[in-house]
Amino acid sequence: MREGLTVVEAILALFVTALVVLTIASGLKSTRFEMTTKTDQQLGWHYFLSEVRAPKYAFVVEKVETNYILLESSIQKKTFILKFRSGELVLTTPKGGYIPLMRGLKTGQFQAVKKGVDCEAMATTGQRFKANLMLEDENDK
Repeated sequence: MREGLTVVEAILALFVTALVVLTIASGLKSTRFEMTTKTDQQLGWHYFLSEVRAPKYAFVVEKVETNYILLESSIQKKTFILKFRSGELVLTTPKGGYIPLMRGLKTGQFQAVKKGVDCEAMATTGQRFKANLMLEDENDK
């Protein structure tokens, strides 16, 4: 009798090793996808903040409601609406057209406070975002 593995035992060992490797690879792929999604949403939130605070608009707050803010651009002399709509945050005008600022949102709301507008959003991944927009109010003019 020789010591060692039979062909059946060797094939079984390779099969088990392949299952372990596939399980680890699947877990890594899932984790990578989740991290990419969270990073994309964080970038979307920062894009929204930079766009609303951009000097090219110089926004002034005209009206704040739970799901939208009416903004006046003192540079472009146009009215804009920042609103939560169908799982996304968009910047639009009363005449149409829009810029999608952030997608993949479950909820979102605006609230007027003494110094600016509080913005809150929850992504479909469970991430929560909060910011205070300190834009000039129409009463400050």
